[in-house]
Amino acid sequence: GGVTAALMAVAGVPVPAAFVLTGCEEDSPDNPSDPGTENDYFKLSDTKRVEMASSNLYWDGARFRFEPEAYSYPKAWDEAHVGHFYWSKNLAQSYAQSYDEYESARIGDLFCWDESLKSLRTVEGDTGWYVPSAQEWDYLISHHAYLYCNLIKVAGDTVFGLMVLPYGTSQFLLQGSRVSPDRRTTYNMGMADFQSNLQHHAAFFPGAFHRDGSRIGLSRDGKYLTSTPFQSMPDAAECFNFYEYGITAWFGLGRGFGGSIRLVRNK
Repeated sequence: GGVTAALMAVAGVPVPAAFVLTGCEEDSPDNPSDPGTENDYFKLSDTKRVEMASSNLYWDGARFRFEPEAYSYPKAWDEAHVGHFYWSKNLAQSYAQSYDEYESARIGDLFCWDESLKSLRTVEGDTGWYVPSAQEWDYLISHHAYLYCNLIKVAGDTVFGLMVLPYGTSQFLLQGSRVSPDRRTTYNMGMADFQSNLQHHAAFFPGAFHRDGSRIGLSRDGKYLTSTPFQSMPDAAECFNFYEYGITAWFGLGRGFGGSIRLVRNK
């Protein structure tokens, strides 16, 4: 099943729900939710606490920056605003228009945003940022509450995405009430609720799909790069993927497809 799913994904074919692992349905047993407690950190393992960047990464043609809003991402190719990155060992290749490393790709490659390189990567003047591994993304979705939502910015302008609460919290703020989300429901969320959840340290991941050269798809999927190469195919990597009612940290994405990047740094 996993190999078939990987081949479909590398080919650019969406993986059906049968291949997708869903997150843990219960709150973390070692730190049950307390509405009066608001942690500002996320966990990638039992011992690793991280700060989550407030928005996606982009390349402005000269340096790396964070999107101005948590829901922002480019919908068309612009060399001065690249928000979909190739999984590459070379930093400059990651934001190029066309991927050209097929012949040199190796399973053992080190991703250019790997944690071991965090002191070398600068975003808006700060270092320490890196991309979690697939195992760490898997831990995140297994130990944190999340919901699928349609963010209604204004009438006719909606962004689908995934909202994740910080560690130890299980209820979202919706219309003045605290709600424990149903994993099979996509919630409509207005800007007031959206901002309230962000102020309570939630993270929002827009479904920005992927880029193939200069073409950016219009699907509602979120495809976020992990630092983990795909273990059986040299020209693929593991990807943190979600769509309505499905989520997995082990989605095989061909390196020729550019995905979103959400950075973390250790606390």
